[in-house]
Amino acid sequence: MHQEDFRLPIAAVTSITLLANAIQSSVDRRLNELQPLLGEYQTLFESVGDMAYGKFNALLFLPARHAIAEAGLKAVPRLPGSFQSSREWGNADETHQQRWMLSKMLGRDGRPLGTIAVGNHHDHSAFRLPRSPEIIGLLSTAPKDVTAELSRHHPEFGAAEEFREWYASYLAAQAGEGRS
Repeated sequence: MHQEDFRLPIAAVTSITLLANAIQSSVDRRLNELQPLLGEYQTLFESVGDMAYGKFNALLFLPARHAIAEAGLKAVPRLPGSFQSSREWGNADETHQQRWMLSKMLGRDGRPLGTIAVGNHHDHSAFRLPRSPEIIGLLSTAPKDVTAELSRHHPEFGAAEEFREWYASYLAAQAGEGRS
């Protein structure tokens, strides 16, 4: 898909819900186009693990990022959001995980429109996407309010730690085990 294939309707520039719907449509179309590459990403997954999902997401969200910039909008951080502040949960065998990332959307005038929440559904045992990423437009932009609003959609979000907090705990536990 080229940038020209996805244009934001003028109304989407002022409505976080319409913007989220436009991004969802773009990502769904793009995922369909990228299906032939999934085997290559399985090979990459076998050598680098979950980082293959990050590389795939960069390609998956590229048309939406171009269209957002062309419309004069800005995503902070860029779509699909920051891994460091993401939160993840899923099933016990880790074959259907959800990692949620957030991007504050700024309008052409630089004022916040809201937040785009991106839920990446993935598998930790193989490179597999159980479903297309889930895009939700949130009216909030303050971190505490965003957490509360997204937790109304997915209560697990509020219960999950941000990656950087989880990783700090993990490193501390590893260091504690190494001292025995």
